Amino acid sequence: MTTVWLTGLVVCQVSHAIPLLQLDIAPGGYDTVYEDSFNTENQFTLYAYLSGDFDSQWFYISAALIPSTSVPVPGLGSFKFGDQTIKVTDEMFYGAPPLEQNLDWDTGDLQKHGVFETYYLQFAFQFDPTMFVSAFDTQTGEAADGTMYYKSFDVDVSGMPLGYGIHFDLYNVAGVTDIDVLKNAPFSHDATGYRVPDGGATAALLGLAMVGLGLIVRRKS
Repeated sequence: MTTVWLTGLVVCQVSHAIPLLQLDIAPGGYDTVYEDSFNTENQFTLYAYLSGDFDSQWFYISAALIPSTSVPVPGLGSFKFGDQTIKVTDEMFYGAPPLEQNLDWDTGDLQKHGVFETYYLQFAFQFDPTMFVSAFDTQTGEAADGTMYYKSFDVDVSGMPLGYGIHFDLYNVAGVTDIDVLKNAPFSHDATGYRVPDGGATAALLGLAMVGLGLIVRRKS
């Protein structure tokens, strides 16, 4: 909090705090009811953000199939993450992040938040100290103090059928055999790439479509 003195009057300016880790999608929108950034085109850019001091450790993005499924489903096509093409569900693992020897969910894993367990993949990356922007909240769009580092990933879900999508979470980990999540983007600051109709969709129409398909779920603790 910053205190400003104006001719004897004390004015307190409260800094807007943002999460350490955030995700965002462009082009996209934000659903304030279901708390998720989502895409409005089948080809989009996923952004991972790190606020505060630079951290050179490895971070991870999980790409999880929605609606959640516990059995392999044929005919779900593929999606692209960066330069990789992933066949759904053939080249994915069932469980909950992070990837480790025991794929069964435990209390050190990412909380289920209405998504897991399902089929997913995990992608490792590091932030670049030369890539940063003025800080802002991906949920509200409000500016915040300082800067934040970012990493971008090109994603294409056009190879999947309508009614399916990929949900993204961001986190770091600790451990060797039993690997646990240390910090993760709040579930209000994660993202989902839905397969949208050809030609794209407005945020309002896409939200209605997802409700009709039963793909949007309320957050669970």
